[in-house]
Amino acid sequence: MQKTSKILVYGGAGQLGRKIISGFNNRNWETFSVVIAGSQHSGANFTIGINPSQNLNSQFNAIQNRLPTQQFDTIVCASGGWAGDSISDDSFLTNFEQMINCNVSASIVCAKLIPKYLLPGGLVVFVGSKAALQPTPTMVSYGVSKAAVHHLIGSIASDKNLPFGASVLGLVPETIDTETNRQAMPQADRSKWADPVSITNLIFRWADLPEKRPKNGSLIDPFESNGTVLFELD
Repeated sequence: MQKTSKILVYGGAGQLGRKIISGFNNRNWETFSVVIAGSQHSGANFTIGINPSQNLNSQFNAIQNRLPTQQFDTIVCASGGWAGDSISDDSFLTNFEQMINCNVSASIVCAKLIPKYLLPGGLVVFVGSKAALQPTPTMVSYGVSKAAVHHLIGSIASDKNLPFGASVLGLVPETIDTETNRQAMPQADRSKWADPVSITNLIFRWADLPEKRPKNGSLIDPFESNGTVLFELD
């Protein structure tokens, strides 16, 4: 009997996370989702609610207590948020705390799941930002938080304790084409925005065909159908 492949999406109730879960459901994968307790249902086969106001150990334990025996072929951290600010803005420190929580803390908890829950040869995907590959003076808190995610990707990919044959990759879109972003930027040129369905297809390709994955630790712009590698580890 053929084994059913499993994916865990951290942030599965968000607009990108729901598309990923839907796409993998359609491909007959078993889908698991980590969401903020009480948020919109992600459509996953199995959903775990966490309280982001709790410390990271408590969040991790809440997930671990619901997944005592599961292991995954693919883990995706789709949690994230955006804020525009400079260091002169009154909102800067508040924004910074929010960006650390939704971009960095979520990625850190997701990273902690890897040693125990990722199968050998598995795939981990984090979402960074193309903008954060360079200075971001008009969105400092966002840029700092996404740069931290990029650093995390490289650090995990370089870890000798990563499950054998596993790959850790980062998606660094210019902007993801979600309804929230369309409402926030109604006059923006969306020609270079990354489509969530295309992102899902790219993740599935890497999950299904490991030989098609970029080099472990790479940062990839998902705008093109096969992705464009913008950074590789030495």
